[in-house]
Amino acid sequence: GLIIGDKFSIQNKIGSELTLESTAGERAFALKIEELLQRIDAPSYRQLNIEAIQTLIELFEQNPNLMVNDNIILDALIGHAVRLAWIKHNQNTNYEEQKAKAWEDFYKLSPDECSDYFIEAFKYLAKIKNEENV
Repeated sequence: GLIIGDKFSIQNKIGSELTLESTAGERAFALKIEELLQRIDAPSYRQLNIEAIQTLIELFEQNPNLMVNDNIILDALIGHAVRLAWIKHNQNTNYEEQKAKAWEDFYKLSPDECSDYFIEAFKYLAKIKNEENV
């Protein structure tokens, strides 16, 4: 499943059941994503969600055998991407103390740079999840 927005709200989850249908399912899936994105008040954060979704689509299209047996929480993915970018560019500073600056800097990155960090964050979070399940 994909969770956009508040991870504790069941209404923010898009499950695979919408994608198992035919074209009607694809339309329902797109409408659900659009509905959830419209709930995000900040336009810049909404755009990051869109870019993260586009990155995930490309990742799964390029890796058709890639399977995720758990929810992908966009807030967690994006937040981790911001942290990774901050650490890479500011190795000697504390992310927790500079979180607002880290987000400000991330918003200035190009979509391609954001995509690279989203993929890096996805790989890291998937690795952590796999280690928890061992």
